[in-house]
This record gives sequence, C-alpha cells and structure tokens, in this order.
Amino acid sequence: HLDQMDKESNPNNYDDDYFLERLQHSTHRVRSDYTTGLRRWLKYFDKDQLLIVNYNQISENPKLVLEKICSHIGVESKILLDKLSDDELKTRKNTAVGSTKDKPIRPSLRKKMEKYLGPFATDFNSLLEEL
Repeated sequence: HLDQMDKESNPNNYDDDYFLERLQHSTHRVRSDYTTGLRRWLKYFDKDQLLIVNYNQISENPKLVLEKICSHIGVESKILLDKLSDDELKTRKNTAVGSTKDKPIRPSLRKKMEKYLGPFATDFNSLLEEL
C-alpha cells in the first residue's frame, strides 16, 4: 500500500501544470491569500489582539517566539520553556511520508509557484507595513 502511495505522490510523475492547477484551485488559492484572511480577522479584532509571527523568527529563535506567544495570550512561559530543551525547540518536523520527504521542489516548478504566489506575498507584506 505504501509503494502505491509513493508512486502516486512522486512529483516526477506529474508535470508542473498539474501542480499549478491544484495550487490555483479555490481551496488552495484561499489558503495562499493571507491578506484576505487577515483583513477578515481585522474586521472583528483590533490589531493589538492579533499576533503575527514571521516563520523566519520561529526558525531562528523559537524560544523567543514562544515567549511572545505566551505573553500575548497571558500565559506564564517559564514553566513551559523550562520543560523544553534547546534541541527540542529547534527540531523541525516534516510530516510528509514516502519518497518525497525532504526532497526539494524542482526548480522549474518553484519558479512557476513563486510567480503565482508572488502577488499574494506582496499584498500581505504591504498590509503588514500598514499595521
């Protein structure tokens, strides 16, 4: 059963357009449009009630990010952080399975994805600057 899943999930069995069509489908498009989602949240919550964390901050200093999150929601961070080692905080989990785990996106597809997703990122970054 896993062999079949590996075969079906192997990106080399599909061309770039296959993945772009799925990325452009409404389900994935909505997930990629952080600006619209954040504007929706801002209709109901003051910007000070929201905490936006940059993924790079999570990668570079996970302990500081956890402290910020705990502070933002009013939870004491010391007990939590005392239980987590630096190694645990820096460990990344990839939940992908099979032969595609830890494999980079092929360059041709990455370029097309960046072109498609670029405007979403630009809009989101502009909104963040407004906040």
